[in-house]
Amino acid sequence: LHVRRLPPEVADAAGGDLYTSGSYRLGVHEPGADIDAIVVSPTHCTREDFFDTLADRIAGRPEVANFSPVATAAVPIMTFDMDGINIDLMFAQLSTSSVGNNLDIDDDGILVGVDAATAKSLNAPRVTNLIARFVSGNAKRYDAFLLTVRCIRRWAKARGLYSNKMGYWGGVNIAIAVAFVLQLYPEASPAALLRKFFLVFKTWRWPNPVMLCRPHDVPEIGLPVWNGFVSSTGRHVAPIITPAYPAMNSTLAVSRQTLQILHSEIVRGHQIVDAIYRQAPDPTGNCWEQLFQPADFYSSYPHYISLCIVSPSTKTLQAWAGFVESRLRRLVSENLGRSLPLRKVQLWPKGIQEGCYADLAARLTQAQRKNAITYFVGFAIDRPRMRGERLDVERMLQQFGVNDLARFGQQALEQGEQPTIGNDVIVRYHRRRTLPRDLFDKETGGKNAAMLRYRKRKREDPAYKEKVRLKKLEQLKKRVEEMQRRKRERDG
Repeated sequence: LHVRRLPPEVADAAGGDLYTSGSYRLGVHEPGADIDAIVVSPTHCTREDFFDTLADRIAGRPEVANFSPVATAAVPIMTFDMDGINIDLMFAQLSTSSVGNNLDIDDDGILVGVDAATAKSLNAPRVTNLIARFVSGNAKRYDAFLLTVRCIRRWAKARGLYSNKMGYWGGVNIAIAVAFVLQLYPEASPAALLRKFFLVFKTWRWPNPVMLCRPHDVPEIGLPVWNGFVSSTGRHVAPIITPAYPAMNSTLAVSRQTLQILHSEIVRGHQIVDAIYRQAPDPTGNCWEQLFQPADFYSSYPHYISLCIVSPSTKTLQAWAGFVESRLRRLVSENLGRSLPLRKVQLWPKGIQEGCYADLAARLTQAQRKNAITYFVGFAIDRPRMRGERLDVERMLQQFGVNDLARFGQQALEQGEQPTIGNDVIVRYHRRRTLPRDLFDKETGGKNAAMLRYRKRKREDPAYKEKVRLKKLEQLKKRVEEMQRRKRERDG
């Protein structure tokens, strides 16, 4: 502020504050989890100052690594590791000349005169504070909320459902969902609340919204507020509405394909928890292990494609991979899910760092193969909907590259920069039996054990049992017809 040659008394009174949000603010963060924070500044400090002066100071500190500013995002953010802890730092510029210690960030008046990026940034701590307020009737109730949120987060991460960016549920979605169930059952114990969570969302009729309170509007501020009519557009598949003004759909990224995966896993979770609830108490607690068992994604589908995101350096990979990851859900929900006759398609949200599974024929440099992140998509074909014998996945991938990935280079040109040579996404098709062995978790027995579990699930599947029954019945009919034919020949 002194550099801007403001009067000393104005610069000294400007102030500023730092707020936390998300799992860290609620107290449900695990070891190694990131910290979501937001810098709140007066009107004298601009977003350019944040991504220029402050960014240089943070990046120059010796304890900071993997520094990656994203100034052009809908919610501008700086991501970096400080002393091994990942920090996501956002920025909010208020319309006031000073930010004092008595600032009430939960007051709707704080949004007067701010831009859309600031409103979205402020929404994070405001939503977190309201969630905490809704569940803090007493210490016992809040403890039940925290324990249930930790369980659901662990379950979601183990089953490949924890990633808002990939079209599943993130931390704020889970917190709102658990708080909603707690409103329905305010005196429930953690175990009962966990069971009710799976029961409620197993039977929930989407797209009916999940809301902790009725959204309200503040006409003098004029920010867009979610309402029930917008759900008719088709984009709001499974809305979970944030409680703070302006109310937003926090699950806008959820598609029909990811909702299918979420629902099937919630049904599985309810079956396990309900069985535990009905059986005799287990003092060892081992009965809960099945709920948190890692998903057998790499043996659940007959077909897979690997998407290897490559770049010539670690620095360029961060920006390129972040851009591609933000659009992978569009590939699954729009290019593949809507356009191809698929019975089920799933994007596994856990990328494989420094793992390049591209074909050896792909002309990649050593640097590209080293600076790579690979994601896998599994899918099953709906044979009755097939037209012909060929599934045109390649055409859908080409459209994804032209309509989505090409925008990264266009954005660079618009900012006066040259697109990075060497950024690419290498696609490769795999069958279940040809997947590399190092994809499978060694702690659960590796690929051989995963294939055995797949065969067991297949034998227990009601649809497979019915298919086997009909096949045996058809074989029996043919045998009877053959016997009757031979008898007629002998009698004739």
